Amino acid sequence: MRSWVGILVVFVGVIALALFLRVAHPALVLVVFLGVGGFLALRYRNRAREEIAGSGARVLGLKSEVGDPFGLLGYPFELFGRATEGAVEHLLWGTWQGVDVKQFDFTCAAPAGDGERRSLACAIAPLGRSVPPLVIEPESLLMHLAAVGQLTPVAFEPGRFARIYSVRCDDESFARSLLDEPMREWLADLGDEWAFEVGGPVALVYAAPRSHPDVITVLMTLKGFLARLADSLGPVEASVPPLQASSGETGGSPPPPSSG
Repeated sequence: MRSWVGILVVFVGVIALALFLRVAHPALVLVVFLGVGGFLALRYRNRAREEIAGSGARVLGLKSEVGDPFGLLGYPFELFGRATEGAVEHLLWGTWQGVDVKQFDFTCAAPAGDGERRSLACAIAPLGRSVPPLVIEPESLLMHLAAVGQLTPVAFEPGRFARIYSVRCDDESFARSLLDEPMREWLADLGDEWAFEVGGPVALVYAAPRSHPDVITVLMTLKGFLARLADSLGPVEASVPPLQASSGETGGSPPPPSSG
């Protein structure tokens, strides 16, 4: 019975389409076809991306989530406060190569207010220590966000690093101890596609919207930053209590321990 209903629906649809093409203005027909084609292409792309993310998460031993169940936007990062209409999408989390990670896309409204949205590939991991807020960001990335941030600019001597990055931190001595020469060389070698933040007991890495890096590239960049941060600041001397997401931002609960 269902097969006959399906055939009847298709038959009626074909007749309706034929009548529409016969009486409609060519310009209207073009608009309709472009609209339907665009909708189907967007739906296919989103579905393909979700399938790839899901299979990639399984390969990496991570779990996938919809939305922001961990309250990530309540973490103490300037990035989240500088953007408007911020949201977390395509979240993966778990233990990857011994590091507790959360990898996701942070989407926000474009500064121009034209209805477009920006998407930045991000990853967060614990530091094992508590540190002052610090931002290391390429100048080219500022155009994608609504505001610069409130931390104090820290100037470095002229060179590759200073040409690419701006540094903001209210504790200049901490900024200079973290950004020693090996760290600055490593960051300069990355070019202007990556930005980094630390604050409290967590670190954040995010990529410029034009980069579109894959999950492994984001996680490898985060792990490289953590390793060089440990070299700059020395070994962890004491345990740090788990981070509580700011209740004023999202109302989300703090991240549960990973089991993967």
